[in-house]
Amino acid sequence: MESHQGKVAAKPKIHDAAGAVRVGETVAGPLELPLADARVTQVRSDHAFSLVLDEEPPGRQWIVRVEGPFSLADGEHRTATFGENARPSAWGEAIDALLHATLVTGSVAPDGTLTLSFDRGQRMEVLPQEQWEAWQVTGPGEVLVVCGPGGQLSRWPTQHAQEAS
Repeated sequence: MESHQGKVAAKPKIHDAAGAVRVGETVAGPLELPLADARVTQVRSDHAFSLVLDEEPPGRQWIVRVEGPFSLADGEHRTATFGENARPSAWGEAIDALLHATLVTGSVAPDGTLTLSFDRGQRMEVLPQEQWEAWQVTGPGEVLVVCGPGGQLSRWPTQHAQEAS
């Protein structure tokens, strides 16, 4: 893949939990994330906002981690925007309503915008950020998709798929 200066872009790399280097790939949207029918079992807030989703069979878990502002429409044409400086305690019912909701679709637009649609009518949208990662999705087999600065999308396949190559 070439950058704007005509240089070949480096493949993205991360260190896994064991310290081994995993090489990913830069990808272009749109992407469909395999999250349909996963149920929100936890809503977490620390220096980021996370949804933990469980799917069948038991033990298959996805985590959507949002590291910047996002919007959440409640299904009744009301939208709230949650910024990086907002206190989670002030988020209230809109966030609480996500708990135990089932994801209908998860998609990524070509610009890196993540959209999650839920069975109760909620719709969560995370726009890319210019200076930092906006979001990441991790799943079974240590699959990882990241929206880096400027909406650059990177993906790391499942561990067993990567070891076979």
